[in-house]
Amino acid sequence: SVPTGTPPPAPVAVQPAAPATATPVTATPAGPVAPGGSNCRSGELTLKRIATDAGAGNRVATFALTSVAPKPCTLAGYPTLTLFDASGRTLPIRVVQTEQNYFESGGPAAPVTVAPNGRAVFYLAWNVVPSTEAPCMTATRAQVTPPGGDQALEVEERIEACGGQVRVSPIRAELAPAKAVRPPA
Repeated sequence: SVPTGTPPPAPVAVQPAAPATATPVTATPAGPVAPGGSNCRSGELTLKRIATDAGAGNRVATFALTSVAPKPCTLAGYPTLTLFDASGRTLPIRVVQTEQNYFESGGPAAPVTVAPNGRAVFYLAWNVVPSTEAPCMTATRAQVTPPGGDQALEVEERIEACGGQVRVSPIRAELAPAKAVRPPA
């Protein structure tokens, strides 16, 4: 039988992060990654939490992978995540790959081309309401291996996850915030 369905989404290019006083640049679609295109290597990226959202016992943290490479590189898929407690022990928390977090759906994974000093993001979501499924566990450190990466990046991060699982999104292009539009006077 012949496979059917929709073609995979086109890669998205991410422009460098704009200084605080500059107008943000919106990520724009790009063509397919050229054969032999460069995947981002862990040593070419830094990791930092850039935002957190909460509501009804749910938490979502936005993490940025910023490129320090001299040329654009590509990220595609899901990061690998390991959480550790204050004693350095790996926590038995299941990491579920999902296209959506508690607050929005981002759609399927698509390759993201990251410009030098540009960044791509992923979302980590968890619940803080105790349940009978699994005890709440507190992580103080996370190791994240970018898709196709060769080593983990670490970040100090307090995550109190209940229910025995956290959810991680695929890598996404970071979009500039929408500009406020004033109605005509």
